Amino acid sequence: MKEGHSNRAACKILGINQNTGHRWLHGRNGVEGLVQQGLDPRPRKAVPAAAVSSRYLSEDERIFIADRLLVRASLQSIARDLGRSPSTISRELVRNRPDSRRYHPFRAKKMAQKRRPRPRPAKLASDDELRRYVVECLSKRWSPQQVCRALKARFPGEKHRHLAHETVYRALYHLSIRPVPAGSARLLRSGKFSRRPRTRTKVKPRQYMADALKISDRPAHIATREEAGHWESQCF
Repeated sequence: MKEGHSNRAACKILGINQNTGHRWLHGRNGVEGLVQQGLDPRPRKAVPAAAVSSRYLSEDERIFIADRLLVRASLQSIARDLGRSPSTISRELVRNRPDSRRYHPFRAKKMAQKRRPRPRPAKLASDDELRRYVVECLSKRWSPQQVCRALKARFPGEKHRHLAHETVYRALYHLSIRPVPAGSARLLRSGKFSRRPRTRTKVKPRQYMADALKISDRPAHIATREEAGHWESQCF
């Protein structure tokens, strides 16, 4: 209102009722009174995510999103203020706002936490038909990549039964989540009973001796060939 807006126009911009704006201006629930009570109605400043992981939006970030939506801010400006991608804000609204009306940050947080629990049941452990078909293909000495391509032809309209080849490898080698019969790893062409961690494959073996004596560093008298044993590469 200090900028020249009327009470009605200011309330419309903030997305609040006119009576609420009137109380904030004249009543005991004015902005300064709410600040003293720890109930500041003004939009909060963005606080960096810190809790579970920076991947997920924090409670303060969700409150900031709700406050900015009340003043009809664009998704791009909200993302810029939070240091996030606009697609992150858009995905948050699509997933955690059941209706297209108002975004509730605390309800959105509960919805996100409800979907987050891990681990989820493995596909091969919960689908007997899918597990039998995978084992049948492996019995034919097919590779996991061939098995995954065959699943798309066997179950064309059932995407929940399509697997990545890494899923098949994990089912064969990881004892804690193994949904296939024990010993199925022998069906692989490699015949390996255990799997080498990927971290080891990045370490290349040394192809030279660290303390070897270079030819250029050998004593000069060796070149005279006056001593036995220094006649290497000599042809007769």
